[in-house]
Amino acid sequence: MRTPEKRAFVNWRSPVNGDYLAFSLDGGDTWSEVAQFLSGVPTTQYMGIREIKPGAVYVVYDDSIWKPVGRTVGFQLDVTRKN
Repeated sequence: MRTPEKRAFVNWRSPVNGDYLAFSLDGGDTWSEVAQFLSGVPTTQYMGIREIKPGAVYVVYDDSIWKPVGRTVGFQLDVTRKN
């Protein structure tokens, strides 16, 4: 369960606050696969994702809550479809 919109800054240390990735198995009609990759640390929850090759995406996000200035962080994520 995600933190409700605009409530993240009330207690950003909450385990449900963080950044999530959602995956669709039907071309975007539904987003049934949701995974949290960041929890309980400062984040504005702005992020980007790009497929860099079949089966791999690159995720970019920040680690700040506007002030003090944070940094941009990125990582490659290998993605496989569950059967």
